[in-house]
Amino acid sequence: MFANPSPWEVDEILRINCLSDKDLISEVHSTMNGLDYSWATINKSLKELRDLDYALYLEWNFLCGKKREWEPRAQFLRKSPTCGFGAPTVLSHMSRIGQWDSLFYRHLLINLKILPVHAGLGDEGIVYALDVV
Repeated sequence: MFANPSPWEVDEILRINCLSDKDLISEVHSTMNGLDYSWATINKSLKELRDLDYALYLEWNFLCGKKREWEPRAQFLRKSPTCGFGAPTVLSHMSRIGQWDSLFYRHLLINLKILPVHAGLGDEGIVYALDVV
Protein backbone atom coordinates (compact mmCIF):
# COMPACT_ATOMS: atom_id res chain seq x y z
CA MET A 1 0.00 0.00 0.00
CA PHE A 2 1.09 3.58 -0.49
CA ALA A 3 2.80 5.55 2.32
CA ASN A 4 1.45 8.86 3.60
CA PRO A 5 -1.98 8.80 1.93
CA SER A 6 -3.87 12.07 1.53
CA PRO A 7 -7.23 12.54 3.29
CA TRP A 8 -9.02 11.77 -0.02
CA GLU A 9 -7.03 8.56 -0.40
CA VAL A 10 -7.89 7.47 3.16
CA ASP A 11 -11.60 8.18 2.52
CA GLU A 12 -11.47 6.24 -0.76
CA ILE A 13 -9.79 3.26 0.91
CA LEU A 14 -12.42 3.23 3.66
CA ARG A 15 -15.24 3.55 1.12
CA ILE A 16 -13.96 0.65 -0.99
CA ASN A 17 -13.38 -1.54 2.07
CA CYS A 18 -17.04 -1.01 3.06
CA LEU A 19 -18.45 -2.07 -0.34
CA SER A 20 -20.54 -5.21 -0.46
CA ASP A 21 -19.28 -7.90 -2.86
CA LYS A 22 -22.07 -6.95 -5.25
CA ASP A 23 -21.09 -3.26 -5.21
CA LEU A 24 -17.40 -4.16 -5.39
CA ILE A 25 -17.72 -6.23 -8.57
CA SER A 26 -19.97 -3.60 -10.11
CA GLU A 27 -17.36 -0.90 -9.46
CA VAL A 28 -14.47 -3.10 -10.60
CA HIS A 29 -16.46 -3.83 -13.76
CA SER A 30 -17.02 -0.11 -14.44
CA THR A 31 -13.39 0.77 -13.71
CA MET A 32 -11.80 -2.04 -15.71
CA ASN A 33 -14.04 -1.31 -18.70
CA GLY A 34 -13.26 2.41 -18.51
CA LEU A 35 -16.85 3.44 -17.84
CA ASP A 36 -15.80 5.69 -14.95
CA TYR A 37 -12.01 5.60 -15.18
CA SER A 38 -9.71 7.45 -17.57
CA TRP A 39 -7.17 4.76 -18.40
CA ALA A 40 -5.67 6.55 -21.41
CA THR A 41 -5.53 9.96 -19.73
CA ILE A 42 -3.93 8.53 -16.59
CA ASN A 43 -1.40 6.58 -18.66
CA LYS A 44 -0.48 9.68 -20.67
CA SER A 45 -0.24 11.85 -17.55
CA LEU A 46 1.95 9.34 -15.71
CA LYS A 47 4.31 9.13 -18.70
CA GLU A 48 4.69 12.92 -18.56
CA LEU A 49 5.74 12.90 -14.89
CA ARG A 50 9.50 13.24 -14.76
CA ASP A 51 9.85 12.17 -11.14
CA LEU A 52 7.46 9.21 -11.04
CA ASP A 53 8.60 6.78 -8.37
CA TYR A 54 9.76 3.51 -9.93
CA ALA A 55 7.58 1.44 -7.57
CA LEU A 56 4.52 3.42 -8.72
CA TYR A 57 5.58 2.89 -12.34
CA LEU A 58 5.77 -0.88 -11.72
CA GLU A 59 2.38 -0.85 -9.95
CA TRP A 60 0.79 1.01 -12.87
CA ASN A 61 2.23 -1.55 -15.30
CA PHE A 62 0.82 -4.35 -13.12
CA LEU A 63 -2.62 -2.68 -13.12
CA CYS A 64 -2.48 -2.26 -16.91
CA GLY A 65 -1.63 -5.96 -17.17
CA LYS A 66 -4.70 -6.80 -15.07
CA LYS A 67 -6.79 -4.67 -17.42
CA ARG A 68 -5.46 -6.63 -20.41
CA GLU A 69 -6.36 -9.89 -18.61
CA TRP A 70 -9.83 -8.47 -17.92
CA GLU A 71 -10.55 -7.55 -21.54
CA PRO A 72 -11.39 -11.09 -22.76
CA ARG A 73 -14.05 -11.21 -20.02
CA ALA A 74 -15.35 -7.75 -20.82
CA GLN A 75 -17.80 -8.92 -23.47
CA PHE A 76 -19.47 -11.22 -20.95
CA LEU A 77 -19.48 -8.55 -18.28
CA ARG A 78 -20.58 -5.54 -20.33
CA LYS A 79 -24.02 -4.17 -19.78
CA SER A 80 -26.39 -5.57 -22.34
CA PRO A 81 -29.44 -3.57 -23.46
CA THR A 82 -31.48 -6.77 -23.44
CA CYS A 83 -30.12 -8.54 -20.37
CA GLY A 84 -28.67 -5.74 -18.27
CA PHE A 85 -25.68 -6.06 -16.01
CA GLY A 86 -26.23 -7.98 -12.83
CA ALA A 87 -23.52 -8.24 -10.19
CA PRO A 88 -24.98 -11.53 -8.89
CA THR A 89 -24.60 -13.02 -12.39
CA VAL A 90 -21.01 -11.81 -12.62
CA LEU A 91 -20.21 -13.08 -9.12
CA SER A 92 -21.74 -16.42 -10.00
CA HIS A 93 -19.73 -16.65 -13.23
CA MET A 94 -16.47 -15.60 -11.57
CA SER A 95 -17.03 -18.06 -8.71
CA ARG A 96 -17.62 -20.90 -11.18
CA ILE A 97 -14.36 -20.21 -12.97
CA GLY A 98 -12.50 -19.74 -9.68
CA GLN A 99 -11.63 -16.10 -10.22
CA TRP A 100 -13.55 -14.36 -7.44
CA ASP A 101 -11.32 -13.18 -4.62
CA SER A 102 -12.89 -10.17 -2.94
CA LEU A 103 -9.67 -9.20 -1.14
CA PHE A 104 -7.74 -9.18 -4.42
CA TYR A 105 -10.40 -7.08 -6.15
CA ARG A 106 -10.60 -4.64 -3.21
CA HIS A 107 -6.83 -4.12 -3.40
CA LEU A 108 -7.00 -3.81 -7.17
CA LEU A 109 -9.74 -1.18 -6.98
CA ILE A 110 -7.99 0.75 -4.20
CA ASN A 111 -4.75 0.84 -6.18
CA LEU A 112 -6.54 1.90 -9.36
CA LYS A 113 -8.33 4.72 -7.58
CA ILE A 114 -5.50 6.15 -5.51
CA LEU A 115 -2.41 5.58 -7.69
CA PRO A 116 -3.04 8.62 -9.94
CA VAL A 117 -3.27 10.91 -6.90
CA HIS A 118 -0.37 9.32 -5.05
CA ALA A 119 1.81 9.51 -8.17
CA GLY A 120 1.51 13.29 -8.14
CA LEU A 121 -1.43 14.08 -10.40
CA GLY A 122 -3.22 15.76 -7.47
CA ASP A 123 -6.80 16.91 -8.03
CA GLU A 124 -6.55 15.95 -11.71
CA GLY A 125 -5.76 12.42 -10.58
CA ILE A 126 -8.96 12.33 -8.54
CA VAL A 127 -10.96 13.42 -11.57
CA TYR A 128 -9.28 10.82 -13.81
CA ALA A 129 -9.91 8.07 -11.22
CA LEU A 130 -13.59 8.90 -10.92
CA ASP A 131 -14.64 9.79 -14.45
CA VAL A 132 -13.70 9.41 -18.10
CA VAL A 133 -11.83 12.49 -19.30
